[in-house]
Amino acid sequence: GGLGAATQLTRMCKGGAPVILSGVSYGNLGEVLAVMKDHSQFMVESHMLNTPDGFEVLCGEVGADRVVFGSLSPLKYLNSALMPLKAATLTDEERAKILSGNIRRILSGEA
Repeated sequence: GGLGAATQLTRMCKGGAPVILSGVSYGNLGEVLAVMKDHSQFMVESHMLNTPDGFEVLCGEVGADRVVFGSLSPLKYLNSALMPLKAATLTDEERAKILSGNIRRILSGEA
């Protein structure tokens, strides 16, 4: 039992600065979605997103504005992270936000 890591993190992060959760996969996606619905500054990095329709679920539940592409390259093959995003049923605008738009927005201080 006990609280998951994403839930514990919400107790430490006060304020509105963006928080990017990494390591999100099938085993913790439900918790992460619940946290994201209650805490608008939380976002997801996608390198471990191995859930069928994971990108569609995230975009449908919390919006493409809160998903950041990650690959863990060069430690992992880039295509293993990129192919699920390419195959996802998303709009070109959603895909562009995930691939680069969201992280550019954060790094420019617009988040």
